[in-house]
Amino acid sequence: MRHDRDEFYETPLTAVRQMQEVQALIYEVTGIHTNMARTIYGSDAGMTPAHWQAMTDAGFEIWDWNVGSLDHVYKKDNARVEQRVFERLEANRAAQVASIILAHDHSMTSKTLDKIIRYAKKRDYEFRTLEGVQPVHNFSDVWKPHLSERATP
Repeated sequence: MRHDRDEFYETPLTAVRQMQEVQALIYEVTGIHTNMARTIYGSDAGMTPAHWQAMTDAGFEIWDWNVGSLDHVYKKDNARVEQRVFERLEANRAAQVASIILAHDHSMTSKTLDKIIRYAKKRDYEFRTLEGVQPVHNFSDVWKPHLSERATP
């Protein structure tokens, strides 16, 4: 909610409360209730077993990304952000793993996002929501390649 690592991870309850605040705000703005959540700095940054249990008990599914755009590092260097995303998309495609892109609203420009979407559409990537997708993808439970879908040699 406030993207303050110390405040969020102070206790399992503070983490749950912030996620519940976000959940309520999403519902207020969109009318959609979701139990999907992304913890700040990702699920491996401060999620203790007690944090995981509290989030699970509160009904949250913790999701992480597997395409870090590094837009928070490169700031407004659109070309570097785009190249980073393109490379990660292609690496995930080669591994037959779906991609979840991390982007920040204060760093990634709409122009960069437009280029990334056009790049993906041109290469026939499928855009989907994560609603109902199982298992969830987080740093503790990463997606594996879809071996059954690989072409035989």
